[in-house]
Amino acid sequence: MSLDAFKQEYLDSTEPWSDEPKIRHQRLWDGTVHLDVLVNTYANFDKVQLNLIATYYPDRGKGYASDCLQWLVCLADRYNVHIEGRVEPVGSLGLSKADLKRWYTRHGFKVDRNSYMFRPPIQKKDTKQ
Repeated sequence: MSLDAFKQEYLDSTEPWSDEPKIRHQRLWDGTVHLDVLVNTYANFDKVQLNLIATYYPDRGKGYASDCLQWLVCLADRYNVHIEGRVEPVGSLGLSKADLKRWYTRHGFKVDRNSYMFRPPIQKKDTKQ
């Protein structure tokens, strides 16, 4: 099952955050990005729910969250997994809701007017003829 493989690689590539075990770290260079991803199977497709992606305050603005989201998107594409979630700013120091909507859209998410976001996996086309 592709969702099981996704979950295993996700767990192997991250580490638990000691204060909240369901939130995982992904360490990128010298920065840390928190991820909270819930793995589920719905209807006839596999999907994960992205609940949180946040960077420690001193590391904000260095592209770590973008790199982390790109890693998550590539992982989901590899295992044919959909990603869903809600656009919700974390605290007053992060991006505004409008900026977050644009940020997720740049990473291939569709965001509706109720701030629900969804990204189906993108299968790479075989260019060999």
